[in-house]
Amino acid sequence: MSKSTTIYKAKQTICVPEYSKINQNIVNQLDDLLSEVELKKVKHSLTKLFFEYINLNVDYIEALPEDFGDTANDLYFLYNFLTNIDNELNAAE
Repeated sequence: MSKSTTIYKAKQTICVPEYSKINQNIVNQLDDLLSEVELKKVKHSLTKLFFEYINLNVDYIEALPEDFGDTANDLYFLYNFLTNIDNELNAAE
């Protein structure tokens, strides 16, 4: 059986696997972020920013930075992360 770390947050206890990079500071930072921003708005802004960038560079698609694929991949995972958090928060309400 793997060990876990217990993180305490207001009315909730969260157990994370020992190998997890999640710690109390990360939980606090996420909580602060979630109390300050609307996730749907952030997701919309990221999507709009991404497609505006593509649209502005459509004539120069070959000139996009060499690591653009990595950037798009990072944004994809960030968008999914925000979507999952938003879904969890909505389910908890």
